[in-house]
Amino acid sequence: MTSDDIFPRRFTEIDDPTRPDHRYLADEDVCYYIGEYTARRGYACSATNDLIQNFKKPVSRRGQPQWSYKERAIRQAAGAFAAAPEFIAVVDDVLTTGAHYRAAKSLLSARFPGTRIAGLFIARRAPEASDV
Repeated sequence: MTSDDIFPRRFTEIDDPTRPDHRYLADEDVCYYIGEYTARRGYACSATNDLIQNFKKPVSRRGQPQWSYKERAIRQAAGAFAAAPEFIAVVDDVLTTGAHYRAAKSLLSARFPGTRIAGLFIARRAPEASDV
C-alpha cells in the first residue's frame, strides 16, 4: 500500500464529542491528531494504519529489508508535522535576559509567518539589586 498521497495533512483537535474516546483526557487537555488509527486491523486498513505499523517497527529490524518502510514512515510523519502550526511553544529551563528566546522566536517567525509563538520556562532569573 502506498499511503504517501492519501494520508491526511491537517491537524484535528480532540473536542467534546471525541474526548470520551480517550478516557484519561481531562476537559482542559488540548490534543491534536492527524489520522484515525484502527487497532488490530493491520496496515491494509488505512493509510494511517500503514504509517503507524511501519513507524512502530523496532530498532532490532534495522538492516533488514523492511527497515526502509520505517524510514519512509518517519519522513512521512515529519512532513505531516512540518505544516505551519497555529502556535509554537519554545521550552527552556530559565529565562535570563531573553536573548535566546528572541533569537529562536525570530527564526521561527521567519519560517512560520503569522504563527503565535510563546516561551515556556521552568523559572525566570530574579533581578538582583544591581540590575534595577
